[in-house]
Order: sequence, then structure tokens, then C-alpha cells
Amino acid sequence: MERVVADWIKTQDELIDARCFITDYRKYLKQAVRFRNYQLTHASPSLIAYLGSDKALPEFSSYPDRLQTKVQLYIKRNNIEFKGSIGGKFMKDLHSRMQNDKEGTRECEEELQELKTQLMPNLQEFLDSHPNLTDEQKKHISAKIAALERQCNPKTPTPKTPKKKGKEVVTAYSLFCKSKNDKYRDLSEVEREKKLAKKFAKLPDETRDMLEGLALGMN
Repeated sequence: MERVVADWIKTQDELIDARCFITDYRKYLKQAVRFRNYQLTHASPSLIAYLGSDKALPEFSSYPDRLQTKVQLYIKRNNIEFKGSIGGKFMKDLHSRMQNDKEGTRECEEELQELKTQLMPNLQEFLDSHPNLTDEQKKHISAKIAALERQCNPKTPTPKTPKKKGKEVVTAYSLFCKSKNDKYRDLSEVEREKKLAKKFAKLPDETRDMLEGLALGMN
């Protein structure tokens, strides 16, 4: 690899420290791929893809640190010691303790909320001061800022105005049925409806005209 890099440096106009270049190249390549034996022709595209992704953002010294979780804050606040990996019985006991410690858990939630509030401008400052980031990296940071904004400033749901029921249209027949509200109650609804319809059909014209006039004035 040293020979290839040395030959490449000769073709460049700027001064490049071969040792530093190789050290950084190997460092980032190790994070970009999982294979130990990797041909240089295949390694470079993988390295470029990695450095242009959001996974490489923590490599920037000025990139804001990742937020701690509520559980991590609680462990730190209470100086809780643990051995090995966090999981299993330890996490079960910890969650039980946090459920019983309402005040302590609430304080951790408030601290986490404050950290989120502080992180937003830090991410925006990083984004503004690094115009050469890839589109993928810019989108990742912008999405992260937007998510934090929603978490820190949730929108108050606007109460929905209940829909007004449409006004019932009054007809001559409906007025007639109301006038006979206490009639034929011994019949089923279907039979009673048929009975009323027959009675309405036999109404004199002047009575029907009167009902239609009343209905027209009520609509």
C-alpha cells in the first residue's frame, strides 16, 4: 500500500504526508468495512461511501456528542455501578427502581429535555459551518433537528369543531305523520308506515296544499 500511495502522491499538486495519509486511510477503512483482506481497488469506493454517509459524522471533532438516554442519565445521577453489559436482571431491577422513584425519573426527563434543547442549535451550527457535507449527511442532520424540534415543542392539538347536523327537511308527509303520532301504535313500524302512507294519499287536495305550504315555510 505504501508504494501505491507514494506513486499517487507524486501525481498531486499539493504536499501530502504519506505516513499520515496511510494512517488515516487505514483508520477509516477499518470502520467502513469488516473485512481484513481487502483489495485497494475495492477499498477506496467503500471508504468514500462511508465518509459520505451519516455514520462518518461522529468522526468530526466538532460534531455534537450523542444524547444520553433517560436510563443513562439516571445511572449517572445516582452513581449506580454495574458490571459487564447493561441488560437482563440489571435492567429489570433498574426499571423497577425508576418506576418507584417518580421524582428522580422526572428530574432525568427534565434534564434530557434540556439537553435536547441545547443540541438543536449545536447541530445547526455544525451544519452551517460545514458546507461541504454530502447531501446524505445534510439531510440526516436536518431530519435530526426537525425531530428534536417536534419533541421539544410539541404542537397543541386543535380541538375539532363538531360538525353541525344537516337541518331536517320538512315535508307535507312528515307534518302529516307528526299529526298522527299517537295513531296506529299497535301496528309494527312497517305496517304503520304503510297505513300512514295510504291515509296521506287519500287526503283532500286542500289539506295537502295546506300541509305543503306549512312545510315550505319551515324549510
